[in-house]
Amino acid sequence: MSGATIARELAENGYEILIIDKKQHVAGHCYDFISNDGIRVHKYGPHIFHTSNQLVINWIKKYSDWVDYEHKVVAKLFDGKIVPFPPNTTTLKSVSHGDLIDTFYRPYSEKMWGKSLEELNPKIINRAPIRSDDEDRYFPKDKFQKLPHEGYTKLVENILT
Repeated sequence: MSGATIARELAENGYEILIIDKKQHVAGHCYDFISNDGIRVHKYGPHIFHTSNQLVINWIKKYSDWVDYEHKVVAKLFDGKIVPFPPNTTTLKSVSHGDLIDTFYRPYSEKMWGKSLEELNPKIINRAPIRSDDEDRYFPKDKFQKLPHEGYTKLVENILT
């Protein structure tokens, strides 16, 4: 997305642009496609476009129609119970505040990055704050939370053409 955005802005300001991509497709890690079953697949994991920056919203809306989407994540505890994540007051009814790190953050850091929590930058944990209310949306402050109607690959193709 960032490379396509920079290329578009430079091209619109008179620069000649040559894009060389390491991957065999456009859209980088946002690449998606429709499977034989008709399901949109995000090859490298899901992406959600979210921002409150009105300049960004105005710019990105030129290249796609958008579908409303609010990202909500749940976690399955060892006892099978499903709770909201990032942790909120509902989560804290099932997991004590003192157990949150070992229940959620430590296993995730090891699975996601193959490193112990102590090896990561402390800012990583702040990406999923512990909430003191019952908010269950992942990005509650962002007023624009959407998915491109025809997917990210088409969005990037539109930015590049």
